[in-house]
Amino acid sequence: MTTEPKTAFEEIKIGGGRRIACDAAFETEIVWEQLRTSGLYAEAVAGLRAGDVIVDVGAHIGLAAILFTDLVPGLEILGFEPAPRSYACLELNQARHLPTTTISRLAIGTRPGTAELTYYPGHTTLATLFVDDADDVRNMESVMNHRDVPPDMRAEFWPTFRADPQTVTVEVTTLEQQLTERGIDEVALLKVDVERAELDVLDSVGAHRWPAIRRVVVEVHDLDGQLGRVTSLLEGHGYTVRVATEDDFAEGSIRMVVASRD
Repeated sequence: MTTEPKTAFEEIKIGGGRRIACDAAFETEIVWEQLRTSGLYAEAVAGLRAGDVIVDVGAHIGLAAILFTDLVPGLEILGFEPAPRSYACLELNQARHLPTTTISRLAIGTRPGTAELTYYPGHTTLATLFVDDADDVRNMESVMNHRDVPPDMRAEFWPTFRADPQTVTVEVTTLEQQLTERGIDEVALLKVDVERAELDVLDSVGAHRWPAIRRVVVEVHDLDGQLGRVTSLLEGHGYTVRVATEDDFAEGSIRMVVASRD
């Protein structure tokens, strides 16, 4: 169903007292803590230098971009986020904290056009072009199990999970088109977090361009062999590939694929 969106944003403070605009404060605090402590994104930017280009597909509200620039000041980040509410937060956070980041309200897919995106106001990281209720529930159950969430809190949580979904038509472009139009010849890191659309993003990269992409980090939902297809694609383009499972998602479908050619 489609509902009228909220008009105001919440705010939280993260490291250094920085104000972050968001739609769901509790979710944002958890995501920031996950990004900061997992070590995977820190590994992905280790050794990069100011001026190196990161392409952030599924930029959400900019938390990954903030972490990247905390770790390596001066990185040039190109961020894509199609969800209007998340993009509006991203604009605010960019203006406050990300002077070397350029953002676009676009989805990345296999061909230009439009698509229907589903957005969940209480759990904004679930925004997706590929809705899968069972997968989202399985991953959230894994998080709750790992964090030992008590039964009474779970009973209170589930009625709000994925509540009041909103649908919006978003513009879709390809990564190849965007890199060509912007004159980007080398990418130090391609980061992808797009809720089951990860293969579409990778398939939108021109075959000739892969040698100029040094590193890739992709959140993969391992459904119907998707993890194997992602790792095979990257290995076929000459990357050394490692698959990691974060503790929160040990019983879920989410895996992190880290690939490098340097």
